[in-house]
This record gives sequence, C-alpha cells and structure tokens, in this order.
Amino acid sequence: MKLIVLAYIGLLLLVFIVMTARYVGARVTETNVEVRRLNARSRLRHVSTPRADFSRINAIVDAERLRERRVALCGAGSLGSWLAYFLSHLIGELRVIDSDTVDVSNITGGRTIYSQNQLSMAKPLALKQILENGFPHLRVLAYNGDINELSDSFLEEILDCDLIICAVDDIQCILRINQLFYGRRTLVYGGFMRRAAEGFVSVITRDTPCFQCCMQLQAERFQTLRREQGLGLDITTVAHYMAKIAIAMLDQSESEFSRPIHSSVREGQNLLHISNRIGVFSQEPFSVTWLTPARQRCTICSRYERR
Repeated sequence: MKLIVLAYIGLLLLVFIVMTARYVGARVTETNVEVRRLNARSRLRHVSTPRADFSRINAIVDAERLRERRVALCGAGSLGSWLAYFLSHLIGELRVIDSDTVDVSNITGGRTIYSQNQLSMAKPLALKQILENGFPHLRVLAYNGDINELSDSFLEEILDCDLIICAVDDIQCILRINQLFYGRRTLVYGGFMRRAAEGFVSVITRDTPCFQCCMQLQAERFQTLRREQGLGLDITTVAHYMAKIAIAMLDQSESEFSRPIHSSVREGQNLLHISNRIGVFSQEPFSVTWLTPARQRCTICSRYERR
C-alpha cells in the first residue's frame, strides 16, 4: 500500500514538474519574442530619420536645399568642432579631415565639443560619433590623416564638396588649399589672434582676392603663425560667424538670411574682423568689422581676376 501511495505522489510530482517546465518555457519564449520586437523597434527608431519640420525656418533660409549640401571641413580642433556642430543642424553631408587626437586640453574650458570618454580618439572619428548620434539626417565622412601627406588627386576627391572650410593653423595646409581650390570652390577660412581676443573669417570666391592676398601676408610671414589658445566663449563666437557665412554661401537663394552676406561679398567685403575683447580696428569689445581687401596681383588671383 505504501508503495502505491509513493508511486502516486511521485507521479503527481512528475506532472507538476512537467507543467511547470512548460509554463516557464512558454514565458521565456514570449519574453524572447517581446525582446526581439523591442530590438526591432529600437533599430527602426535608430535608422529612421525623423520627419523634418522646416516650418519655422523656411522663411529665413532654404532648409530643404541646405539638406542637399555637402561641406568639407579641414581641421577638427577647437574652431572646427564647434563649427561642425553649428553646421550640422542644416547641412546633409560633412567631410572631416584631421590628423590629431583628442587630449585633455581639448575638453577643458569648453574649447571643443569632445568629451572625457573620447580621450585619445582620432578627432574626425570622435566628431563623427557625436554628430551622427545627435543629427540622424547627417552623413559624416571621417578622414584621419595629414592633408600635407595626401596627393593632389586624393585631396581633391575628399574635398569635392559645395563648400570647403579651412579651420587649421598649419601653414602648409592653408597655402595648399588656397593654391588648389581658389576659383574652383567657395572657400571659408577662420582663425584667432592674441589668444582669441580677436578672430577673423574670410570667404573666398573667384571674384575676391585669394586668401594669401586677402590677409596681405607674404609666404615667408606665414612661418610666424602659431597655434593660438583661447576660451571656449571666444572660440564659439568666431565659430558662430563662420557658420553663418558658410550657410549663407551654401544657401544660394536670396533669402532673408543670406542676402546681406551675398551683397557684402559681391561688393568686395569678404574679410570679417571680430573683436572678442579689444581689437586692432575697434577699442570696443564684441565688435565686428567688414573689410575690403585688395588684390595683390599674385599668380593665384590672376587665374580668375575679375574683368
């Protein structure tokens, strides 16, 4: 009799274990299916671009046209990184080239947009990471290399964009871009002086002097140019003006935003001097002065001299 009772209890336990196992298995299967569904939805959210709403800015710039524009950025340091961030709200593709890596000095004082977890990372790749995460519509092509070591043909392929921005302090690079692309692409240069107490922005087209003439500097004087340090507050001021001029030149329509800048460039006022504190042209802080450089009759300018 005891054996029969024990066998009966054992059978009940076996049935209970089997039913429990089936229930748990079903719940695990349901959970896995739900996880896969969530992952699929997450991937869809990641790869899909939110529908752009231009209703608040279309009266100011041609936002849809700007989304089709490609910009090449030489230099991803303090000025270049902030400039890239400002441009990324409107353009569709950004090509970045730089040979440097992110170090501690880059992430102090708001000098760049890089963060602590990007230390020792190549700046073009760090910039790509930040911008593509923040702007799903934007395509970023990152080139980690020295411009001076690239062949002319490869450099022309990388910088084959609607606009080329030079935000570097390397003399050879500045002169090379001026030599290769003057008259063929719209160029925008920018930089700092006196620890960013002053800054400049220059827009170069075939109707303006080339950059070397625009700055009225001879090649040998370029050798004295050195890397300038500055506060992020001053750096972003110059980056703001560069971004505004770049967007205006990309926005070829005579929009409310772009028309004044187009007019200034057509009249020869293509060099902007910015005083963050006290400048050469003004003793007042936060002043901006448009300048009209003269051609120096150099061999570069003579290729496209205004008739």
